[in-house]
Amino acid sequence: MNFSQSFSMLTDLPLLSRAIAYILPLLFAFTVSAAAKAYAAYWCGDRSIKASGRLTFHPLPHIDWLGTIALPMLTILAPSPIMLGWTKPLPINIHAFKNPRRDLALVSAATPLAHFVMALVWMFLYLLSPKMGGNAQAIESMGVVGIMINISFMLFSMIPLPPMEGGMILLSLLPPKLANELAKIQPYTFWILIFLMLSGAFKYIFFPFFTVFLVLIQSIASIFVA
Repeated sequence: MNFSQSFSMLTDLPLLSRAIAYILPLLFAFTVSAAAKAYAAYWCGDRSIKASGRLTFHPLPHIDWLGTIALPMLTILAPSPIMLGWTKPLPINIHAFKNPRRDLALVSAATPLAHFVMALVWMFLYLLSPKMGGNAQAIESMGVVGIMINISFMLFSMIPLPPMEGGMILLSLLPPKLANELAKIQPYTFWILIFLMLSGAFKYIFFPFFTVFLVLIQSIASIFVA
């Protein structure tokens, strides 16, 4: 199956049909990744996560109105293979971790790993959609959306600037002196991201990586789907 053709068919759908195709993939993308990070923090020793109400697969506690609602709506209105978004920041107490530097990396890696697994699951459904009979078009559309948004969110989370997951992983791996220097960037990360969005730079940064992961995930799924 040709992903580009499937994406073109998705963009040709009426707005209501296109919005419906986004509902389940978005719900799973935000909820599963946020819950995966919360459970990883809990398993690493931060019991305060449970009291925060974020140790759940219910979507409402994870919603950030800009990153979870507004930005995805813009992509639905003006379809693009790349979607940006995020959930409400997770209040993690790294001092409760058994091994703070190691566990910070593990907890931060939970988000992109969850998105990678979900993109793979949606790719399986996408490749199997021709065999779904009367539901083939709906499954194909949701598969395209699920693949697209999870690869996008994975790449977005891996931007190497704190407090993005990629930045937090980098902080945990760098020597303390370099980690302290990188941490000084954190107050400016939001504005750096806004500049990259408004300038269109994300398109040039993301598309090569998006293509690589799309091919990788399709290659893995194709091994199991004849």
